[in-house]
Amino acid sequence: MTVEIIIASVIAFSIAFFLMEITMKLVDVTDNEYADTNFMTDKALIMTNIRKNLKKDIAEYEKIDSIKCNGNYCEIYFDRSGGPTEARRIVIDNENSIIKYTDNMANGTVIYSKTLDSGIKINSLTGGISGSYAYFQIKSENIFSDDDYNINIVIYNG
Repeated sequence: MTVEIIIASVIAFSIAFFLMEITMKLVDVTDNEYADTNFMTDKALIMTNIRKNLKKDIAEYEKIDSIKCNGNYCEIYFDRSGGPTEARRIVIDNENSIIKYTDNMANGTVIYSKTLDSGIKINSLTGGISGSYAYFQIKSENIFSDDDYNINIVIYNG
C-alpha cells in the first residue's frame, strides 16, 4: 500500500510539473507576440503620422534642404524659394520612450507625439538625404529579448 501511494504521488507530481512547464512556455510565447503586435501597431502609427506631416511641410515649403542629426534629434531644414527657411525636428526621448515631430522653436511645439511600450528602449536616431529621398532611422530594441525594433521612414523629397 505504501508503494502505491509513493508511485501515485510521483505520477501526480510529474503531471503537475509537466502542466506547469507547458503553461510557462505558452505565457512566454503570448507575451512576446503581444509585444511584437503592440510595437508593429506603434511603428505603423509613427511612420504614417510623421510621413503625413513631412509631406504636408514639403508641400508647403517646397523641399527638404538639409537634415542634421545628433543621435537624440534630427533638425530638418526646408528650403522655400523667395521665403525664409523653415525647420522641424524629429525628437526621441530615450528615458520615456517617446518619439515627437515638433517645430524648431526653443520649446518645440509638438505636432505629433507617440509613446512606445515601456518594454521598448529607443537607442538612436539618424537621418539624411539620398538623391530624391529623405530618410530617418529610429533604432530601438525590446529590453526583454534580443530583437531589434527599428523604424525606417523614407519620403520623396521633391
